[in-house]
Amino acid sequence: DFHNKGSIVDIDGKESFGAWQSNSSCDRVKGGIEPSTLPAGLGSTFNLLVPVMCRNIDMVSQENFTIEGIDVTRYIADPTSLAQDSCYCPNPDLTPCLPSGYLNLEPCYPAISPPMAVSFPHGLHSPPNPMLTHSPSPSTSQHQLYMDINTKLGVPLAVQVRFQLSAILRPDTSFPLLNRLNTTKLVPLFWASEGFDQPTSWMVTNTRLALSLPSAAAYGLAGGLTLLGVFIVSGWMCLRKRRNKL
Repeated sequence: DFHNKGSIVDIDGKESFGAWQSNSSCDRVKGGIEPSTLPAGLGSTFNLLVPVMCRNIDMVSQENFTIEGIDVTRYIADPTSLAQDSCYCPNPDLTPCLPSGYLNLEPCYPAISPPMAVSFPHGLHSPPNPMLTHSPSPSTSQHQLYMDINTKLGVPLAVQVRFQLSAILRPDTSFPLLNRLNTTKLVPLFWASEGFDQPTSWMVTNTRLALSLPSAAAYGLAGGLTLLGVFIVSGWMCLRKRRNKL
């Protein structure tokens, strides 16, 4: 079924990330879609696999428009995608849960356990929280994660993946500076955007070609069947005239 193109079944034979609460929907690999192989016929929502975060992100359709005359649907990250969920904080006694909108990356990389958190830039879609050391200034137009996709082919014509990394600082008697902290703090480090705002001319040309092929094939088939019908009728009429003469 071409609608299942790009759907993740397992990763290296594993059906779970092994990072979050066991047997929870948070830890399940199956159901996500690999972003480089989007299927045709996407619906109003789909789950996007984000391997570096050991999780899926819910994408929802926002609006329909055209790019270079090609129909596209804009999908954005669901504002609740990074909302706080207990299954993403399986050991609160060892690692305190972060505020809604921030994901602790330590369980995702157990070999090095980096004290880092990922979020949308400037805490977009996250409520204010005293754990933050700096007041965020989120802007939907500048910080939103989106994909503009021609759903007939499953071809993205514009993509911007935007995330922010913050350091997780916890009180630690071994370090005088950290020992001054009373509670866990989140210190924003940087945010980054990866993708493209507009398709290249090559992408536009080949997408238009791919979209025209089904129509061309349909018209060609119809024309071929019409000609075949004409030949059959003509041949039948010729044979009938010969028989009448005989």
